[in-house]
Amino acid sequence: MFCQSCGASLKAEFSDLPIVCPHCTHRNVDLSRMVPVDGLEPVYPLEGESCPRCESEFWAGVLDGAPIKFCKVCQGILISHGDFGTLIRTRRADFHGREMKPKPFQPEELKERCICPDCHQVMECYPYYGPGNAIIDSCENCDWVWLDGSELNCLIASPGLRPVS
Repeated sequence: MFCQSCGASLKAEFSDLPIVCPHCTHRNVDLSRMVPVDGLEPVYPLEGESCPRCESEFWAGVLDGAPIKFCKVCQGILISHGDFGTLIRTRRADFHGREMKPKPFQPEELKERCICPDCHQVMECYPYYGPGNAIIDSCENCDWVWLDGSELNCLIASPGLRPVS
C-alpha cells in the first residue's frame, strides 16, 4: 500500500482508521469505506477556502440546522464548539441503530497538525473524551471543531450512556 499524497510505502492495510504516512503525515483513508453523514445539506462552494486535511474544495453546508463547512472528498466537517456538543447529544439520543465498538485511535494521530481555514493557525489536537475513540482538532480563536471523515458517525454509534431526547 502506498501513501495517497507522496507515494511512500505504508506498512498497514486500509481499515476504518486512517493510516498516517511517516514521511509526509498525510492521513490515508479508504474513501470507499466512508459512510456519508445523514442530513448534511450542501449549500455552496466556499471560494478561496480549501479543506484543512486534503486541500480539496471546501463547502458551506447545514447539518441538523447548524452551519458547517465540509469537504466532499475526505468528508471532514468543521463545526462550532457549541453546535458540536448539541449535535452529539441529539444524535446520540436519537440513535437506534447497531452500536459499534470503538477501535483504538493511533497515537500518531496526536502528532498531526490541522490548520484552521479561517485564522490559519495550528488547531489543537486531542482525544475526544466522550463515547467513542476519535482525535478531534479545535481552534480556540475561531471556535471551530474539526472532525475527520466518519468520526461523527463513530461518536454517535459508540456504546455508552445516551441522553434522553
